[in-house]
Amino acid sequence: KKDIFSLNNEMIDSVLIENNTSQLEDIYEFYNNERPIMYVNGFLGTGKVQLINYSTNFLSEETIVLKYNCFETTILDDIFLSFFEEFKKLETQKIISTPKIKSENFNQKIHSYFSTIEKPILIVLDSFEALTEDSRTEIINFLLHLVSFQKVKTILIGRTFKVFCEGFDRDMLCYYGRAYFNAPDVDGKVYFFSAYETPTGEFYDVKIIKSDGYDLYGERI
Repeated sequence: KKDIFSLNNEMIDSVLIENNTSQLEDIYEFYNNERPIMYVNGFLGTGKVQLINYSTNFLSEETIVLKYNCFETTILDDIFLSFFEEFKKLETQKIISTPKIKSENFNQKIHSYFSTIEKPILIVLDSFEALTEDSRTEIINFLLHLVSFQKVKTILIGRTFKVFCEGFDRDMLCYYGRAYFNAPDVDGKVYFFSAYETPTGEFYDVKIIKSDGYDLYGERI
């Protein structure tokens, strides 16, 4: 396992690293396990983008990193266009090859890149909570589709997510469930407190407060 401090080359404040060592270690583990999607609920202090950029030092040099900062007006096609432009740049640089599958359909073009690129791919979506509910659902469905490509991993950065309530944990005295991107029996759970009546079998908005790298903890809003 790499020493996360030894990678520092003055591109980032060492104090920022020291204050977020645990979360950086969680990201390192994510890069090396089979989980396809990781939720990052921000970092202590400022500089979360710097820390994510720094964490890419843990990846192999051939990894393709696709980043997008979400806004309230963002839709799936905006992300597709950003990815497409990056793929075209990589083609020009001879890092990837042009897909053999030809299509006039933009969605199919994007799919053909993901299906033919052999290099590992990391997708980073920042400010994910800024999206409208319809856009979040459409984008999550796209990301879940990419799970079939084991070379693709995704980091979602945000603070609030829809959580499906599965029950009440009497030991922890809080509710638990799954975020809409979590796979049952594979990903961790979301544990959250609620000041309201919270029937099981429904989705609720939960503000994430912390993560232990596997499970998430928050409160219903």
